[in-house]
Amino acid sequence: MDYWRLFGLFAGDGWFQSGGISIGTKHAKRARTIANAIRNKLHLRPITKKRRFPDGHELYLVSAYSADLERLWRRLLKVKRQKSKTFSFPSGLTAREERSFVAGLFDAEAYQYDWRGKPRIAFEIFNQKASSKVLKRLKADGVPACMSRIKAGGNRIDITGHRAVSQFSCLYDWPCRE
Repeated sequence: MDYWRLFGLFAGDGWFQSGGISIGTKHAKRARTIANAIRNKLHLRPITKKRRFPDGHELYLVSAYSADLERLWRRLLKVKRQKSKTFSFPSGLTAREERSFVAGLFDAEAYQYDWRGKPRIAFEIFNQKASSKVLKRLKADGVPACMSRIKAGGNRIDITGHRAVSQFSCLYDWPCRE
């Protein structure tokens, strides 16, 4: 996992805290992957904790404590509050870096399933600016995708069909489900 993919994963599944950042995942193996990326790409010592919430669900929290990192990532995402709804897509990135950031967002927010006998990757996010930028990046890469509003107020991007899913998987290093 490179820096921009880790950053995209944080934009989707992470949060700021005083003096650092945290990323949550339901899976222990995924937590280890995130911790290794933080160690190797950010040169920090992450702390992983398993937390059980009052409603019974469990989450692995991978945290990295660095006030410099927190300030940098806040500035890059242009965030003051409610990160998930207001963050901006980082500017000045190369196409490869944008692709990697989008891949991280998909790691956090997307899921794959079969729809009417065709594979589909669905990506849902409650951030209009970010979802529009994701769609623009996909289209620039020639990945057929469409965006729609969902009842809860968010946006959904769908990539449907064998060719489209295969093209996305190759460009964005997305694991294909056979």
